Amino acid sequence: MRFVFARWYDVRAMLTLEQIRTALADRRLNVVAKATGIHVTTIARIRDGSTLDPKSSVVAALSAYLEARK
Repeated sequence: MRFVFARWYDVRAMLTLEQIRTALADRRLNVVAKATGIHVTTIARIRDGSTLDPKSSVVAALSAYLEARK
């Protein structure tokens, strides 16, 4: 699943990077990776804080995934 902003008025509020890190703390990263299309290592680095400035497309995809599964 890829999350793409089609138009400026379709933009939805995204989770902050800190909120994403907190939400990923208890998730199975391989499941998140399969659902978002983001490599599991990238997700692990974001969760662990070693990636300080991930791409906005990655943040948007993770935010959409986590928001849909609250």
